Amino acid sequence: MNLKNYWSAVRALQSEFEAKSPGGLHVSTIKSEDSGRPDGAVSIVSPELAAKLVAKGSHRLSSEQEIAEYQAMHARRGALLGVKSRELGRENRERGQKGGIDYAV
Repeated sequence: MNLKNYWSAVRALQSEFEAKSPGGLHVSTIKSEDSGRPDGAVSIVSPELAAKLVAKGSHRLSSEQEIAEYQAMHARRGALLGVKSRELGRENRERGQKGGIDYAV
């Protein structure tokens, strides 16, 4: 693809993506042996970046199932981080600290 066609495709995709979801889109990687990129790794990116990635052919818009799995995974991570944060806060209070990390351990 020459540069003129690439940027034309990017502009068209960006307009479409901004109308669809101005806050960000879920994109999934397309497997590449050259770069070692796996298939289906999901990220949330701006419409501008999504347009560039899709036009380049390295990513595609994520399916509804991929988005649901991504959101579930991040919900679990958030719950685990919340538990760890509460545990750390309790430990710090028990040691008489006001918060943060005790680097003098």
